[in-house]
Amino acid sequence: MSIKHTIVFPIKYRLNKKRFSKQRTYSVQHIVEYDGNAIVYIPYPQTTNYQELVSEVIIQSTPHSPTQSIDIDENKLFAIDLQNNNSTKISITYTITVQPRSLVKTTASLSDYAKIQVDDTLLNATPCIDINSPQLKDFIDNLAIHESTPVLEASKTLYTAVIGKLTYGHAIEGLYTSQEAMSSTTVDCGGFSTLLIAAYRKLGIPARLVAGYWAGYSANDMHAWIEFMLPSGEWIPADPSAGQLSTQSRSYKSGEFGWVGSDRIAISTNSDFTTTLNDTVLSIPLLQTPFIVKNSTVTFINNHTITTSTV
Repeated sequence: MSIKHTIVFPIKYRLNKKRFSKQRTYSVQHIVEYDGNAIVYIPYPQTTNYQELVSEVIIQSTPHSPTQSIDIDENKLFAIDLQNNNSTKISITYTITVQPRSLVKTTASLSDYAKIQVDDTLLNATPCIDINSPQLKDFIDNLAIHESTPVLEASKTLYTAVIGKLTYGHAIEGLYTSQEAMSSTTVDCGGFSTLLIAAYRKLGIPARLVAGYWAGYSANDMHAWIEFMLPSGEWIPADPSAGQLSTQSRSYKSGEFGWVGSDRIAISTNSDFTTTLNDTVLSIPLLQTPFIVKNSTVTFINNHTITTSTV
């Protein structure tokens, strides 16, 4: 391996991690362009315990189009009704403050989850998260994890195993299923995330997807990572794809087991939403990229950009 990778890259990664190890405030503009007659749905962030909207979310469309806000399982999106066949430019702007998040120490073991009540949606199988596949069972059985295993040890072992199994690539607009990740091995951040969530849920660890985008860089692409819940109720972040890319000297962006920096903005939590939009019952894998509905099917819009600037 070259000197660049063995010496220079670790230094640059540590400097970037330090840069995003403190609170940051961003001015954000999300531009979406669509040519046609449709209702465009655009998810947007909410205030959580680690990020706070510090301004009103302002939406403008040219030409002007009727707009309403919609809730889906505590996540929010705008619905913009494009009532003409002309090209429409939609702009969403807001200011948001983001905190880095780090690991919470605990002595709890996997058996402690049996002592608490957990929302079934954080443990059950879904279309994108298959906890019942024989391949997943074999994958976990090889790791010698037991009920008495400490939660942090078990979750770190699974995280490391997923990073070791998968390769980052072949990015898509939607969401790879955990079974697709298990079978194809080359997937994007969503595939890393669904496989890790499936492995956690298989062992009774509540886990969910976080969908959002990078912030503070020249290119602010969409990104996905996960959270898992300790028996005490705290949510712990884990970013398997960013973790792998940094260990392979392929990306300076922050993210690893138990730590994510303030270089990301969360748009939504969880996945596999079932909802009714415009009198149509839909299954939506994740709330992240703008989309329209055609013939009862969600179609993601590619023509959109996000710019962020530090305030």
